[in-house]
Amino acid sequence: MNIKIVLNQPYPKGMASTHRVHLYAKGMAKLGHNVQILVPIPHSFNEKLGNKSTSGSHEGISYVYPSGTSVRSTSFIARRLHDLLGVLNAGWSIIKSKENTDAIILVSVVSFHIIFFKIISALSGSVYLTECNEYPFAFSSGKSLKTQKWYQKFYINWIIPQFDGLIVISNNLLNFYQERIRNKVQYALIPVLVDVAEFASVNVDRKNIVAYAGNLSDDKDGLYTQIRAFAKASQQIDDLEFYIIGNAQRPSTKEKALELIRELGIENKVKFTGFVSRKELVEIFRSASALMLFKPNSIQAEYCFPSKIAEYLAAQSPVVTTSTGELKNYLIHEQTALLSAPEDQEGLARNLIKALSDSNLAEKISQNGFEVAQKHFDYQAQSREIITFISRITNQDSQSITKDKELKTVSS
Repeated sequence: MNIKIVLNQPYPKGMASTHRVHLYAKGMAKLGHNVQILVPIPHSFNEKLGNKSTSGSHEGISYVYPSGTSVRSTSFIARRLHDLLGVLNAGWSIIKSKENTDAIILVSVVSFHIIFFKIISALSGSVYLTECNEYPFAFSSGKSLKTQKWYQKFYINWIIPQFDGLIVISNNLLNFYQERIRNKVQYALIPVLVDVAEFASVNVDRKNIVAYAGNLSDDKDGLYTQIRAFAKASQQIDDLEFYIIGNAQRPSTKEKALELIRELGIENKVKFTGFVSRKELVEIFRSASALMLFKPNSIQAEYCFPSKIAEYLAAQSPVVTTSTGELKNYLIHEQTALLSAPEDQEGLARNLIKALSDSNLAEKISQNGFEVAQKHFDYQAQSREIITFISRITNQDSQSITKDKELKTVSS
């Protein structure tokens, strides 16, 4: 198959969404399929991440920035031109391709992108898919609640049905869309992904550190609760450090976190690493004595599936988190992870202390958690599911065309 992935994220270096797309692109390529990633929109933080090339190959995956630049301009007019040019050139490259494109996977929630590439998929005869990884517009801001609800309804009823299929990351999202979309859209449940071998190949000594990786959000990841839990654990565990990996989307979040750290008197025990390389991230996860995440009760937590959990499990370090949303469908308390209720902040601290002080329990849940990652989140197995999904839609479309031709022949 020839598959084009249109990615509205930086590539090859980026955040969780970028890495997820890269993993299933790599998985499909290993199965013998031709996969190319098109990045139509230059992103403002590309230069910071080191994405300076406008085309190339990353771990066997061809990619191109059709706008001709990978770095977002400081000029408003230039940005608009780059955005439009990138989208138009991406569409044109699909149409003029010497080999037929079997599937287009769009990773973007921009309505213009969805409609435009719907037209491109029709012109190229391609199956048209998208990814749905979070509750739609759960954290949109700057609009009234009434406007948000209207747009969400419009998006679900009119925009999403433009696709032939949805790749959803959680059971709750699957049920959400199935209950609201009545046309012939098909679904594939593809959970979080991980390259288990990437983590297993790294051998490092275990260190007395706790780690969390994310966008430093309290709303999504309970950052302040994690800091408080670490402070309590550090009172009982000597020489313990907390690595907070990533950058805050809002400066006020980090400022408040720093203020809390000072109040708790743990300034010398907490390290904000900022962005780290992929190699550094894997090494930190593998060396950590515990990996932590606190998902508070929210719509976002109920419908999403945090990608970092698969990597936590693959690192074979004890995972301390909450029984929120999709997590409770895969993890069992004191068997594969240490779980607390999303409203139980004290429970997170107790579980963290347990992970750090009970070596037998830590070893058990680390090994069992690793097996969960191998069984459910292996990127090669899940990539095979995506190929099967595309084939199923293609075959049904072919059958529909055949039936239409038969009907026309009979009627004539």
